[in-house]
Amino acid sequence: MKSILIALLLTSALPSKEPDYIEPGYIMGSLKANPPPMPGALKAVDAQWEMDYKALRRALLKAGWVATPREYSHPTVQGFPEVNCGQGWQAVCSSGFRKGKQEVFLWLHPTGTNLILIGAD
Repeated sequence: MKSILIALLLTSALPSKEPDYIEPGYIMGSLKANPPPMPGALKAVDAQWEMDYKALRRALLKAGWVATPREYSHPTVQGFPEVNCGQGWQAVCSSGFRKGKQEVFLWLHPTGTNLILIGAD
């Protein structure tokens, strides 16, 4: 039993004190070094990687996009009923929007009280 506790202590990492590090496992600025292409629907609303989801959501809704209802019944992020968040360490959140026949899917990273854009399709 002691060996299990020691192993857990040795493999557990303390939260990083680096200012650009967001738990769990995402390093701010990592998308800026080699950014993937931004979908045209997001370019049209001046989206940027690591943009705050509140601002992005507001811009999409203003441009006529409609949030897609979430797929799961588990609790979601307060104020964003369309957002699905995974469970556990390194879980990401997702959201979708539709405008006519166009759809855009967003991958979001929780940053404590906010969500940031880390992927889109």
